[in-house]
Amino acid sequence: MLVQWLHNRKGKRLILFFLGWGMDSTVVKGMEAESHDVLCCHSYHESGEVDFGPIISGYEEILIIGWSMGVYEANSRCGYLSKKNIVGIAINGTLMPIHEKFGIPPEWYEKTMENFGPSVVEKFYLRMCGNREIYREFCAKRPRRSLASLGAELEYFFEKGKNPRENRLFHYAVIGLKDKIFPGINQIQFWAGTACTQRHLETLTHYPFSSVKSWDDFVDLVRE
Repeated sequence: MLVQWLHNRKGKRLILFFLGWGMDSTVVKGMEAESHDVLCCHSYHESGEVDFGPIISGYEEILIIGWSMGVYEANSRCGYLSKKNIVGIAINGTLMPIHEKFGIPPEWYEKTMENFGPSVVEKFYLRMCGNREIYREFCAKRPRRSLASLGAELEYFFEKGKNPRENRLFHYAVIGLKDKIFPGINQIQFWAGTACTQRHLETLTHYPFSSVKSWDDFVDLVRE
């Protein structure tokens, strides 16, 4: 896993953000953060572990936000943290990320692996964004990762993603009802079996950044 500080002013509030498959910090680099420091995590197939305990120790409020496959990773890598000032928010993902009823249908995932290449990546981006307007916006800040890196991470999640995880982190689940990657109904069905409070957003696609310009806006989106 790779980690990168996007904003580190030694403030009182921290966002620990786990990106989804194939992403890197380019996707969110232009977002300002007046109220929070922001540490971004991605490229989970890369070797190396991070002890987040010392990183979060000086903060009064910690938001751990997982997006897409980052939901699974955040729970796996931060579930051991026990500070009372942590709030966990899942957005457009589950802890059974490859599952017919609770995640990405296995048939979809396997077809992506079988046909993997540049055209499949572009199709994924378009489905993630939901429409061409958002897709064009996304392309201006698309990840700068190699095709080999994307393929390796795809295989990494195929091996891990079929193994369910107990929720040890999340208090809230934000669900985009227009999500074409993790179907909204599958997210609803998964989180219904947990103590998480669900928030359903009728117009939200899998890509959650099209309507936000700052991390404060993003926090408002997922916490309202």
